[in-house]
This record gives sequence, structure tokens and C-alpha cells, in this order.
Amino acid sequence: MKIILIGEDHKDGLHVDWPTVPRVGELVAFRYRGGTTVQKVTSIQYECDERGNMSEIEVRLTY
Repeated sequence: MKIILIGEDHKDGLHVDWPTVPRVGELVAFRYRGGTTVQKVTSIQYECDERGNMSEIEVRLTY
């Protein structure tokens, strides 16, 4: 499922292909060379095309 993650580390959006959408309140961890950041899902926005097919899912994250 194509998901766009938006947060302080990914202000322009990070496009990911995950099997499920994280729920509001869940934590998402990103591992970098310098360490790991953990961010909380604060909102989810589902967008559909004119036929009702899911076209985009936007997940907003915060520390």
C-alpha cells in the first residue's frame, strides 16, 4: 500500500510501500546511522479518486 509519511524528519513526505497503515497513536521508528528516532502517528488522511478507489494515504508524525 502506498503511504506518504510527513513529519519533522520528512517535511516533503517520505513515500513508503507498507502492507498496513499505522493507526493514530502508534509509534513508527526510523533507524539512521546516528541512531533511531521514534515518532507518533497523529493523523491519517485517506484520499480517493472520483470512482472511490483509494489513491493516497497521508500519515502525519510528530515526536
